[in-house]
Amino acid sequence: MINNRKNKKLLITDVQPLRTKEDIANVKKFLSKGYFGERDLMIFMVGINTGLRCSDIVQLKVGTVLHDKTPYIYEQKTGKKRQVNLNNIAKELNLYIRHQDFTSPDDYLFPSRKHNVSQHITVNGFYKVIRRVEFQMGRHDLGTHTMRKTFGYHFYKKTNSIAMVMQVLNHSNPAITKRYIGISDEEVNNQLSDFVL
Repeated sequence: MINNRKNKKLLITDVQPLRTKEDIANVKKFLSKGYFGERDLMIFMVGINTGLRCSDIVQLKVGTVLHDKTPYIYEQKTGKKRQVNLNNIAKELNLYIRHQDFTSPDDYLFPSRKHNVSQHITVNGFYKVIRRVEFQMGRHDLGTHTMRKTFGYHFYKKTNSIAMVMQVLNHSNPAITKRYIGISDEEVNNQLSDFVL
């Protein structure tokens, strides 16, 4: 079935996590080859390593992350205060900051296409970047929520604690979290794969 997305964005439920390290590496490769490769790759790195929504990532400022790799932010969607741990990508983040033309701690970490550090890339702008990567990979299930879902999926696989994932993603119900990161479907399919009557 052909998925015609010309005039329609994917629903959050259609977007899937990247379940393999190979898929993650491929997205990184395609992002790094783009015109704003370093910026787009770093947005992706922050997303898959923190579980932040794209709307929160694009709003980050240089001063928020320059000297504090565990800053507090207020989530755009919920208004809740959340501590973000960037220690796992601190080296890459510092290198990215050094390569940019930032002049102030108030500059946006991920500037707009016109290199205007007083404006950040929009969520829709990064969605278009992900759509190009999706096309290059021959997929039909990537979106800006892919980053957050990928974080949740792999964090769950590492910890086997849906409660921890639920807490980080600020979900109110374990079932919502499992469905969001695609664990429920995967568990059912794994059980059905050798189910024969």
